[in-house]
Amino acid sequence: METLTKELQKIIEEVEYSFEKGMVIKIRVLYLRLWFSGIAFTTFILAYYLSQVAVNAAVANMLELSVGIDGEAIAIAAFGLVMFGLVFSKDWGDSEKQKAENLHVKKLKGTNTNEIALRALIRMRVALPKGISLKDAHTANPDLFTEKELVRRLLES
Repeated sequence: METLTKELQKIIEEVEYSFEKGMVIKIRVLYLRLWFSGIAFTTFILAYYLSQVAVNAAVANMLELSVGIDGEAIAIAAFGLVMFGLVFSKDWGDSEKQKAENLHVKKLKGTNTNEIALRALIRMRVALPKGISLKDAHTANPDLFTEKELVRRLLES
């Protein structure tokens, strides 16, 4: 039991260090969200520009062209709205958590022999709110860090 606790403390420190210094992993996880948000923002700018062109066409008494361009502007704005909905959905957030977990496991895989504890602690760290570390959680409730509880945590999702 004593060796498990020392090994667990070592793994907790490695996981915490990985999350503190894992800027590349954070960028890789957030890359698609930022990219899609940029595309959505660009579609809104394009839709606004096209609506202004449609207004100018209407002023120039080209009503059919104005209606067509305005329809394009509405379609592009709707596409941007769908992109924002996609980016901020719950499924996207769950996917980011899964991706972060897999990247941290891949980073730390060769450093430990206890893969169960490593994967479970990374999953717990991903689920914790910002500002709360695994050490704080371990201090608050050491029963969550038993081998049975770690295996249960892995089988949960």
